[in-house]
Amino acid sequence: MRRAYGKSAPKLKNHLDALRDAVTLADIAIPKIGRFHRLKGDRKHQFAMDLKHPHRLIIVSVVQPMPTLPNGNIDYAAITKVEIVEIVDYHVD
Repeated sequence: MRRAYGKSAPKLKNHLDALRDAVTLADIAIPKIGRFHRLKGDRKHQFAMDLKHPHRLIIVSVVQPMPTLPNGNIDYAAITKVEIVEIVDYHVD
């Protein structure tokens, strides 16, 4: 992994371990492991976790449509499976 992802490898391994060990996405989202955050715009159905700046691990919920709470916020506890989309610097065009 170190060869492919360089200095991002330790954080990537930690994030992958956290995702594997999580029962629901709430286990990642609530403590904000890896500065977990929902993306906006064209990526509004994706979530990111920080790696070595500026790269991010991008994931999506396999549960579709995205489960929501009565107030419209995402119900992270209802998301029990995610898919890894990519590792990317989405800040550049």
